[in-house]
Amino acid sequence: MYIIKGIVHPERAQISLGPIDFEIFHPVTSQSAKTNINIALNQDTVIVWADVEWDIFDIRNVAKQLVADQLAMVGYIKGYAYEVEIRQILNTEKQIDYVYGIDMPCIGERNNGKDLNTEVLKIMSHWSGENGIFFRHCLNDLIMAMKHPDDSAFYCFRALESLKHICRVRFNIDSESEQWKKMSEITGTCKSDIDLIREKAFPARHGDVVGITDEEITSMFIKTWNIVDAFLVNA
Repeated sequence: MYIIKGIVHPERAQISLGPIDFEIFHPVTSQSAKTNINIALNQDTVIVWADVEWDIFDIRNVAKQLVADQLAMVGYIKGYAYEVEIRQILNTEKQIDYVYGIDMPCIGERNNGKDLNTEVLKIMSHWSGENGIFFRHCLNDLIMAMKHPDDSAFYCFRALESLKHICRVRFNIDSESEQWKKMSEITGTCKSDIDLIREKAFPARHGDVVGITDEEITSMFIKTWNIVDAFLVNA
């Protein structure tokens, strides 16, 4: 039995909901599990009874989505926009007691040692002018990709599309294929570098659901960050 604890933001808008019992199906592992969700004054608890051992980050993503799905119903009815944060997972049988950080580990490790002020100033140089809005959209989509694992591919690909639009405006390129080609020239990448992102993003952008593994998410994030970094330096 996994116990996943978190909080619903903003805390000043108090909400209590549940407990609610139901079964879930995890498309990545093809496993089913019984769950219980309870929100008490913005403190959310998700209990998962599973026959198999789940990766603690996979199950965090599942739990976060389950709570978000419940809050989507509330938002639809009340017009409220809540945010979900998952903080801790417990499983006494497996001796698991883990407190989650706020970072995406693969990005945190990749960028370890970078000076924050230096990197922010580098990014700020792209924020002004007619193309600034595209780059701001790009970075905000990358944050959304980290916040919403089920839709990571969608947001990563849309972030890259923002860079493509910079190429459209800056170089006055009408053809979409030529815009992608120009972006590849700037970043030193090729079509295959974003094939996984494109493959996973297109069903999601059309309302379909596609399972994605933690390994695929890691690979996708690294590829996306590499392309954005290259664009920052060379554009």
